[in-house]
Amino acid sequence: MSSGLSEWLMMPAQMGMAFGFFIPYARLTQAMADSNLLPSCLRLKGQPNTRRAMIVASGFGYLICLVSFYSPKFKQTLQNISILAGTICYAGQTLGFVMLRTTYKIDTAGYTSPYGLVGAYYVWVVFLCLFVSIAGGFQGDSCIAAASTFGFVVVLTMYYVLGCQKSQTVSKEEYTSIFKFSVMKFNKNRSKKTKRRSSGTSQVSGTSMIHAAKIVIAHRSKFESSTKSGGR
Repeated sequence: MSSGLSEWLMMPAQMGMAFGFFIPYARLTQAMADSNLLPSCLRLKGQPNTRRAMIVASGFGYLICLVSFYSPKFKQTLQNISILAGTICYAGQTLGFVMLRTTYKIDTAGYTSPYGLVGAYYVWVVFLCLFVSIAGGFQGDSCIAAASTFGFVVVLTMYYVLGCQKSQTVSKEEYTSIFKFSVMKFNKNRSKKTKRRSSGTSQVSGTSMIHAAKIVIAHRSKFESSTKSGGR
């Protein structure tokens, strides 16, 4: 079988995979626009459907394809860039899972991992090895993938801090989750402060009792010595 024929045979699977990604990233783009995280010039906020969001997100993907077309080195490292970005995202999701099991301790009604926190720590180790294998320069790409991913994160961070951090809004569902976690964090911090105060109070009371006992013993010894001298 020739390489050209094999490419045509792969087209149905690739198209099916593409349509599988269309709906999730269109919904994500629309949600970001409704939260004022995207420029208003795109006119995505308040759209009744995700058609415009899908077109804008797909256009951004085609822009990356153009960069790959004019930069062969970037094209060769595009897969490594995607792996690095996915590693960062999945590591962040795993961190959220760990926090929900340790810091906030929320019971979930869905799937429960039989491996628990051990499985999460194992995932971190795997992602760390994967990240180091690419960012450490072991792929022979002159660290282009790591530099591109780092630059992408820096640009997005600057855009968020300078452009939309103050104007960001949240939906009712997001506000409910944020409020619930904020209350749980406040209660946890307050319990820590209460324990510290109680431990400090117990230490002070113990020190006071020891000091009082020393004073009583000193007065008693003085009284006994004065009694003996008076008796003589």
